[in-house]
Amino acid sequence: MEEQLISKETAKLAKLKKYNIPSYSYYDDFERDGYKKDGIHWLNLEESEPMINDKYKDDCYAAPTQGLLQKWLREKHGIHITVNYMREYQGTKIGEYHVIITNFNAFESTYEKALELGLQKALKLIKTI
Repeated sequence: MEEQLISKETAKLAKLKKYNIPSYSYYDDFERDGYKKDGIHWLNLEESEPMINDKYKDDCYAAPTQGLLQKWLREKHGIHITVNYMREYQGTKIGEYHVIITNFNAFESTYEKALELGLQKALKLIKTI
């Protein structure tokens, strides 16, 4: 079992909201060395320093796991994201994941999709200075 990295869209939002925890994975807006423009890049743990958003220009974005970003939102901003599996909703069988953040509710087909949506919505709640 492996933890899910955040999407590029979520990584861009996180950088905008001042997420700055070091990461060994990142996205950028370049195409090079066989990597796709939207693909994830990995830094060598033994040879590289981790990616920190504040150290890099606007077109590089740290890509932490969903769980690490979820923890940062909870500890730094007091925003708690809950994802539950819903077998039925108001008497109708749905078999989807339900994400809850304060006054936001949504349904998705997988836990990871629901959490990703929740992370994006939570990041948008943060006021930037």
